[in-house]
Amino acid sequence: MNTASQDNVFTTADLTERQEKLNKTLLFMIKLLAAGAVFHLILNIYPDTTTLQIALAQQVDAVLSTIGLNLQQEGIYLISEKARYYITQDCLGWKSMAMFTGLVFAGSAKFRNHLKYVFGGIILIYLANIVRVVSTIYLAEAGIISFGVIHGFLWKWGLTALVLVMWITWFNYAEIEEEAHVLEREIKKAYKDISENR
Repeated sequence: MNTASQDNVFTTADLTERQEKLNKTLLFMIKLLAAGAVFHLILNIYPDTTTLQIALAQQVDAVLSTIGLNLQQEGIYLISEKARYYITQDCLGWKSMAMFTGLVFAGSAKFRNHLKYVFGGIILIYLANIVRVVSTIYLAEAGIISFGVIHGFLWKWGLTALVLVMWITWFNYAEIEEEAHVLEREIKKAYKDISENR
């Protein structure tokens, strides 16, 4: 009786290739929804980020000064003769960082193994975000492109595109890396078996 019940046990080895892909997709979607729930929880808490906004305003002001545009920084404001720029919570780029982290979390079997990529990605997004804010103010001050077009379209979609390219790059690399780890484990196992049979 035990043998019959053990024969009926379903394992992932019994899955067809198509079922395996559907299973991975379902797991990805569940994990992505969980990451989205955490993201919405943070949005609802609405933490005070004034200190981070001031720090970003100082960094942006320093970069603008080095490229010849001198503004007056007062807290979270950057003031010129033409306009008063307000460094909002969204200017921190934290949503793009959260999106990248959530995508890596959803796409990885063991998230801890990919933390170095998450941290590297966050640093890259942070630097791209500084370029985003600096270029938005610089181009608006120069009158080359209107602030609304730069801020609302070019960089909003530009940062989203960067996150997606980074995630696709990570996903392809992580898949190759995982295959290499599997191959390495198989080689070690085969070597151990040969050593024991001598």
